[in-house]
Amino acid sequence: MLYGMNTKHSKYCLLNPEKYMENLPAPVCKSSWEERVFEAMDGNAFITKWGYEPFDIYYMSPKYQKMSIYKPDIYCECKSQESDKPARWLIEIKPHKFSVMPESPPTIVESATPAQVKRHNKKMARYYAQCEEVMVNQAKWSAARNWCSDRGVNWLVLTEKNAPGSFI
Repeated sequence: MLYGMNTKHSKYCLLNPEKYMENLPAPVCKSSWEERVFEAMDGNAFITKWGYEPFDIYYMSPKYQKMSIYKPDIYCECKSQESDKPARWLIEIKPHKFSVMPESPPTIVESATPAQVKRHNKKMARYYAQCEEVMVNQAKWSAARNWCSDRGVNWLVLTEKNAPGSFI
């Protein structure tokens, strides 16, 4: 499974609670992939501090046309080989298909049967919903990039296309 699609949410049991950011509730796994990322953050000796959904970032929602709140998945600090200061990262965990615009379904032919039209309409509804989700994600991530730039934090959208082999 590339991105665990189980919808059962469960609290992650911290192995190194001293590394987890104060004042944040225990992380909640929304997928098996998030759980593997939590395990990597918690168990990696180079990660000195981490937290789940640690900050509110405000963005203009293209879906609702109003200011909304985005909570990025992970903030972490890790030991740096180049500096005494830790490298700081803000990470979003997302399936690749929700990070790029989908291809539009082929145009339906004039001679289509009612059943073909119905199937095409369902495909178009899924296509529009996915486009909307990508647009919302892009708005969130633009705000996150600005937030990171203002604070000297690195930004990463972690997908199955760019994740190290141990995560997928």
